[in-house]
Parts: sequence; structure tokens; C-alpha cells
Amino acid sequence: MLIRPVLNLAVCDAATGQYEDAELHFGRARAIAETLGPQHPYLGLVLANYAHFLRATKRRPEAKVLEARSNSILSAYRLGTSHTVNARDLAAFSHSQK
Repeated sequence: MLIRPVLNLAVCDAATGQYEDAELHFGRARAIAETLGPQHPYLGLVLANYAHFLRATKRRPEAKVLEARSNSILSAYRLGTSHTVNARDLAAFSHSQK
């Protein structure tokens, strides 16, 4: 699946300060994930990572929108609709999928 390598590139770019490249790769990963369906867990994972990047680059309003969508997707997938997931849970989920 192509989502993982592109998402990994985005995360690596962000970690090394290559923010323009990170933005490009997050966008590509999101576009690929969107093709899987609006509630697919990979989409939730991509959105969570992208939101983390947006927060780190001081783009909190954009991050909040992606976090809300990611929370909706991942909480339904992992925990059922009666639970919520926060950014720390999403980061742990991301690392557990490697």
C-alpha cells in the first residue's frame, strides 16, 4: 500500500525541518487515503499525523479540523462510537502500526 511510504516521507520531512516537502507528502498521503473511503482507518491515521504537523507549525485552526475528523474515524474504528481519541492516543496508534 502506497500510503505508508508517502506518510513516512512526510513525517521524516517534518522531523528534519523540510516543511514544504512535508506539506506535499502529507497532501499526497491524504489524497491516496481518501480513495479508500471516508471512514477508512488509514485516512484517520494520515489525518492525525497531518494535524500533528499543522500544530507543530502553528496552524492550529487547520489542525483542529483534521483532528476532529481523525478522532471520528479512529474512535469508531478502534473503540466504537462511544469513545473519543486524543492526539496522544493517535500518536500511539501510529507507532503501533509500524
